[in-house]
Amino acid sequence: MPTIKNIDITPGGSTPIIHVSQGDIGRQIKVNIKDGSDHFDLSGYTAKVAGTKPSGLGYSLDGVVSGHEVTIVTTAEMTDESGSILSEIRIKSGNTTIGTANFILAVERNPHPDGTTDGSADALVPAITLLVERVEAAVAKEEVLHEAEAWAVGQRDGVDVDEEDDTYHNNAKYYAEEAEASQTAAASSERNAAASAVWAADSKDVVENAKTAAEAAQTAAEAAAQQASNTFQLAGSTSFSVDPTTKKVTMHITISE
Repeated sequence: MPTIKNIDITPGGSTPIIHVSQGDIGRQIKVNIKDGSDHFDLSGYTAKVAGTKPSGLGYSLDGVVSGHEVTIVTTAEMTDESGSILSEIRIKSGNTTIGTANFILAVERNPHPDGTTDGSADALVPAITLLVERVEAAVAKEEVLHEAEAWAVGQRDGVDVDEEDDTYHNNAKYYAEEAEASQTAAASSERNAAASAVWAADSKDVVENAKTAAEAAQTAAEAAAQQASNTFQLAGSTSFSVDPTTKKVTMHITISE
């Protein structure tokens, strides 16, 4: 792994700038830690490197300690954003930080990131045009499906249309339901008509029977009158009535001397 920087850092001193490129991974930065004019012996210590990127996200990694030197190996997390990143090396003894050394990691923007499509804008126009046409076709298809649903069942996306919609009470489902209701009403009317016909036939039979009974009663009455032992001349009249509910026949006889 190539070394891109070998610098001296004195805790509390000036802040050096380390330049890297966006996306640099696996590059070594060797930092000599000094205490005043002398190198600081890091034997028995560990080093932690951390910083906050422009997005507000941070990075952190362990440095490799050897003598008075800390080696930092760049990672994707460390160089994925361009910009100036204030960073620090924390010298630790166990869990205790005994000193820090700051530096600025200047990440230069990658002029040609991985995944960049080569070509001119003119070459992209046909592809963009085709994409737009496909989107428009998809939208039109969705609208057609919505219209088909409305004219078929009176719904759009499963929701009943309102009274302002052209398909309200004007769709296949509505007319099918109306036809079914009309068919049910017609069947009911047919049954009622059949029942009325039966009642009328029964009533006709009752009337005929009543008429026959009346004629027989009149004949019997006339015979009885002829056989009467008094000398009165009988004169009178007879009439009949039929109760439409009970179908009972009543004969009315009026006799005068």
